[in-house]
This record gives sequence, structure tokens and C-alpha cells, in this order.
Amino acid sequence: MDWTKAIKSTVEFYETAMKDARWRTQRDEIIQILTSQLYPDNTEEAFEALEKLYDIDLGHFRPRRDEL
Repeated sequence: MDWTKAIKSTVEFYETAMKDARWRTQRDEIIQILTSQLYPDNTEEAFEALEKLYDIDLGHFRPRRDEL
């Protein structure tokens, strides 16, 4: 396969996988690793950016706050 086609195919797969429920576990593992390593001081901003970019809900990463 041509190098350009291989890169394009790989990017298309990962872009699709970000929204596909079949890949949720793997996606979440990667998101958790990357945000903790690349954005340790502002993970909330990283989650918000990813949610907006891919139209996904990452609320399960946020701590739950019980109302008193």
C-alpha cells in the first residue's frame, strides 16, 4: 500500500473509532493515559476539547459530586 494511503486510512480509522461504541473501552484507556501524561494540570480542558471535537460524552472521567 502506498504510504500516503496508509496514513490516510489509519487516520480515518482512528477518527471513526473515537465515536464508535465498539471501541469505547480502548478509546477511554488512551484518553486517560494521554490526558494524565500530556495535560496533568488541566485534564478538564482536555476532556472538554475532546468532547467538542468528537461529539462524545466523557463525563465518566469527572469526579462525582454529591449534593448535600
